[in-house]
Amino acid sequence: MASSQKAFHSRYHWVIAVVVFLQMIVFGGIINSYSIYLIPITEGLGISRGLYSVSMVAQTVTVMFSTMATTYLFRRIGYRKTVCGSLIVLGASMLLSAVCKEAYLYIFSKILFGIGYGACHTAGAAWIVKAWFHKHHGTVLGVVTMGTGLGGSLFSVFLTDVMEKLDWRWAHIVSAGLLVAVMLLMLVFLRDQPELIGLKPYGDDLEHAKEHRHKRKEKTWPGISAAQTRRHPAFWMMAGCVLVVCICVTGGSAVLVPHLQDKGYSAMEAAQFQSVYMFALAVTKLICGWVSEKIGGKALGAICVASAAAGLWLLTDLSSPAVTYITVIIFSVALTMTSVTVPLLCESVFGTETSAGVLGTILGISSLGSVFSSPITNICHDATGSYDPVFRISVAVTLVMLVVLFVIFRMFGKIEKEYRKSAA
Repeated sequence: MASSQKAFHSRYHWVIAVVVFLQMIVFGGIINSYSIYLIPITEGLGISRGLYSVSMVAQTVTVMFSTMATTYLFRRIGYRKTVCGSLIVLGASMLLSAVCKEAYLYIFSKILFGIGYGACHTAGAAWIVKAWFHKHHGTVLGVVTMGTGLGGSLFSVFLTDVMEKLDWRWAHIVSAGLLVAVMLLMLVFLRDQPELIGLKPYGDDLEHAKEHRHKRKEKTWPGISAAQTRRHPAFWMMAGCVLVVCICVTGGSAVLVPHLQDKGYSAMEAAQFQSVYMFALAVTKLICGWVSEKIGGKALGAICVASAAAGLWLLTDLSSPAVTYITVIIFSVALTMTSVTVPLLCESVFGTETSAGVLGTILGISSLGSVFSSPITNICHDATGSYDPVFRISVAVTLVMLVVLFVIFRMFGKIEKEYRKSAA
């Protein structure tokens, strides 16, 4: 009995991974189900779709600030308390949405949701995975972030069924209950650091060879201080680069179905391609995490930006179903720039220790991409009658961002080289 408890305790890293994965499924299921609420809520509250969009913009702006605050909160009060508190705020937001009868209360509920959003998304997952895993860090982060896509696939069907049998208000109440349930799960099982229960990060314990630790030391560097990094031009170049790429990628992703219909596909065929796209995205997150361990975050980031350019170009010439399938798969690689790729890229460029302090800022700024992308893309469509022109412009823009990315690599590469030289 004692030996089995000891074995379970020594593998507690995987308990952490499973709990965070479940949290990402519930959270991802809710944030990826907005489209199913549009018609029921606008009709139920008697508001226009434009006002509904205003609530989403208000939420996104709040998300930017809440994401930027995650690093401070994690260091100040800890990951476990921050995330559990955020899940309570999210649950309260869903309950307020369920009972509100006025538009201004619904908008306030979305602002409340934005406050709880930051700690529960990529920034939080990257923080806790980094604390518990040194070996297979990228792969575990990829698996955990897969939960958002998986949750979206499951919840869109589940919540639609709830709305058909009851109504949209009950769908919000059920979502609030699930958020509270996963909060209790994290409260019971989650620990901020392995050292708190007498363990070391996975990969640093005595069961693993010294060779792994030596390789890790050679491949990674801690980075300069977060304050110095924020003052460096390359940091803001990185934030701008990620923001611009996210605008281009999320713009294409948001209009994928109507664009396919414009190209002659039926609504059902377009939905099938969308399904393949979402499945490919889930798998790609896992692959990107694994690939980063083999070739590094810098190479992964460059591949994702190049995939954005290639995918956007292919979207303008969907000559056959085979080409369309290839296009959505390539584009799924690009969309990881909105999730798993950014933490791995920042860790590789800015250093393993420094990235934790600056990641929230970059993710917060990049979250604005979803605010600008849809209006820009649709305004261009209204002006030209097609999405092709804006996609071609996006190709040129992403190629410029690829060049900027290599400039950033060179700028911070010099700092890393000087650090290694002084350390030697």
